Amino acid sequence: MYGRIFENMFTGSMRGSGAIVFAVWSYVITMMKPDKKVGAQVDINPEVLAFYLGEKQPDVEEAIRVLCEPDPRSTNPEHDGRRLIKIGTFSYRVVSGADYMAIRSEEDRRDYQRQKQAEYRARKKAEKNGELYRDWE
Repeated sequence: MYGRIFENMFTGSMRGSGAIVFAVWSYVITMMKPDKKVGAQVDINPEVLAFYLGEKQPDVEEAIRVLCEPDPRSTNPEHDGRRLIKIGTFSYRVVSGADYMAIRSEEDRRDYQRQKQAEYRARKKAEKNGELYRDWE
């Protein structure tokens, strides 16, 4: 899967949190899945993620702890600004996850519509000029 990194991740209340927090949060964004019960969830095994990131496990655990703590500077007041809420051994609810996935889906839809509209216009222009339209070019 993929996830979008928004500008406010770097300029918002996470600024100054440290590179490992940003690395863990980037992992969360790309690995979260929709969940009917909690909106979005992600599984994070600190030992495995530490290996992936080339970091020490206690540092990754600390980054996860930071993401689970209340953030009084957060612009999202839901759950006191927490980004993650632990729901299982390695499972976490991504508080704003469903909102960001909806943005991604809406942008994907717009991109698709833009592309199809451009193809439609090119086909109409080709027909008007008596040309053979080829959409594989």
